[in-house]
Amino acid sequence: MWVCVFDLRVLLVCTFLVLFNGVTPSLADWINLTGAETAPNIAEIAVTDKGVEVALEISAGDLRQFSDILPDKAFGANPPSRPSLEDRLVRFSSEGLKFETEEGTILPVEIKLVEPRIRKDRASAYTGMINPQTGLSVPGPPADKRVIYAKLFYPFDELPKNLKITPPQDEDGRAAVTIGFITEHNDVPVIDFRFLSDSASLNLNWDDPWYSKFDSPNLTRHHKDALMGFMYVEPRSIRIEALARLRDIEQWTDLGLAEGDVIGAEAQDALLKNISEFFVKSLPIKADNELLKPSSSRASFVKIENTGLSVIEEPTQLDRSTALTGIVTSYEIDHLPEEVLLDWQLFDDRQEQVMVTLYDPVGPFLAFATSDEREVKWQNFLKNYEEPSVKPVPLGGNVVLNIPVISVILVLLAIAAFLFAWLSTAMPRNALIGGVACLVCAVLAYPFAVVNVVNPFKGPPEHEDLEQITQTLIGNLYVAMDEHDEQKRKSAVATSSTDEQIESIEDEARRGLIIDLAGGSKAREYLLSNMAVRNVSGSDKPGGVSLVASWDADVSGGHWGHAHQRDVSFEAVVDIVPDSGNWKLAGLTITNRN
Repeated sequence: MWVCVFDLRVLLVCTFLVLFNGVTPSLADWINLTGAETAPNIAEIAVTDKGVEVALEISAGDLRQFSDILPDKAFGANPPSRPSLEDRLVRFSSEGLKFETEEGTILPVEIKLVEPRIRKDRASAYTGMINPQTGLSVPGPPADKRVIYAKLFYPFDELPKNLKITPPQDEDGRAAVTIGFITEHNDVPVIDFRFLSDSASLNLNWDDPWYSKFDSPNLTRHHKDALMGFMYVEPRSIRIEALARLRDIEQWTDLGLAEGDVIGAEAQDALLKNISEFFVKSLPIKADNELLKPSSSRASFVKIENTGLSVIEEPTQLDRSTALTGIVTSYEIDHLPEEVLLDWQLFDDRQEQVMVTLYDPVGPFLAFATSDEREVKWQNFLKNYEEPSVKPVPLGGNVVLNIPVISVILVLLAIAAFLFAWLSTAMPRNALIGGVACLVCAVLAYPFAVVNVVNPFKGPPEHEDLEQITQTLIGNLYVAMDEHDEQKRKSAVATSSTDEQIESIEDEARRGLIIDLAGGSKAREYLLSNMAVRNVSGSDKPGGVSLVASWDADVSGGHWGHAHQRDVSFEAVVDIVPDSGNWKLAGLTITNRN
């Protein structure tokens, strides 16, 4: 059973992105539009087994509210008379940034570091645009980048079940300063950046920090579920992806891990291979009723960050209880199927249903799998969709002269026969008849044996035409590189390349055009724009053109519902020649991309 669910707020955000940013929407991708990460004051809170660590960035305009933790030298050569540091810390722990247990115990505060710094850059890409949920502009960072950085520690002797976090308050009990804050529990993010505008109650799950959470529904994180699925149905491939915690995977299968709470770097390659193989077996798919075999599968350790997920590139020691894995399995296809069925076989005790986000060329949809109804279905409802294909670039008018060789020869014979009939007294009638016959045959043979000869009097195409020709040929290479089958790929490259240069142009396209994105993903969509050509000159081949081309590409791709997008600028030396009735590449060298 396939269930599709829409959230109006998410739909508004997606519409906003499409209309105002030109960004392909992604339901599972995460975009923080609150502006809390650019608040004047920032508190990064980490709850550990020993206490609460706080990293504060205090804006110059709010130093008074945090003066109790500032050293005397912060007030210049003549600091004011103040209580002792011990008394100030007691006051700050109860009237400044306060942490209180469920039993009413106020945690004491210790100062580890206070120093002036430059504000950490957390500016959002959507600064200044309208948040469709609130109607307000997404705020940017303060103009004054100077902050006082303070590292604080609030120790506790016993593990609390709950912590109430309270910002500095005014006489009316309202927040005296604007604080953007983020919280994690034993390295597991609890929320994304939000505003600490009132007391916030944090329930701590010490057995499984993934399930630590604030009472307020507004204080949550993206990727809330411990187990999530994603299906990407794309023109040349289907990808089944999953996010799962290592501790949950160990409940489903024996991964061969040794005892211990830490996974060493040396054990991770074999572990990830076992995880990948397990998920391939546990998440089989059919396309148009045919069981597919994976072309590739890999697993990675990932971490949740402020902007989404990122792959842990370098092996490092990982906490066994909190490690998060991302699995990507690809299946090659020739074209979009009519139907894809995923048999989701993995569930845990805490999730009654698993959300699987479906992606196709027109957008994401939500579906859910349960232990009773495991099947997740994608159906092809695309009405006007066209499969990506290479497009030959025909030569324009007068670039090539079409010479009918047989007809020309017959006409010349006819002329010779007429001259013979006119000048000779012997058999003039037979020569005349032969000349007429040659003319008739020349007319009948006109469509046949036509030879294309480059017009020596025709110059290079107009500048705008040359830009369009170049853009289409380069665009064809992007499409060709997406072909999995070697023969199909070479055939696609041949549409835009002379026979002699197919190998070299394919190699150069693979080297210079294909972009690797964050997290090890490959770019899958390339939107070309701003094509410009310069230094146009003739080439060695008749009718050919050598030039320098530059263009921009809006490059996108991603995994686990998180879209990676880059704007990349390219520059290349290009040779274009007429070949078999079309413009083709006779040379390509990517000289720059950034």
